[in-house]
Amino acid sequence: MNRLPISTNRIIKLSFRTSGGKAAGITLSNPKQGLTKEVVQDVMNTILAKNAFITASGELVGIKDIKITDTVTEDLYDPLEP
Repeated sequence: MNRLPISTNRIIKLSFRTSGGKAAGITLSNPKQGLTKEVVQDVMNTILAKNAFITASGELVGIKDIKITDTVTEDLYDPLEP
């Protein structure tokens, strides 16, 4: 039995408040290692200042949350293996 690969995935989710009182998010794959809260907040503030996105619930008006998520996946089944 061959050992199947383990894969890792990292994403960053930038969550904003909208003018309609809802949340909207931007998810990016493979963010740079070592990001700080201050650097990400600066990017989010630039997005807000430039009014870069409009959502179904209105303009982005504030920062709600920032999360970096790492996922490790171990594949246990190979459909091609007899």
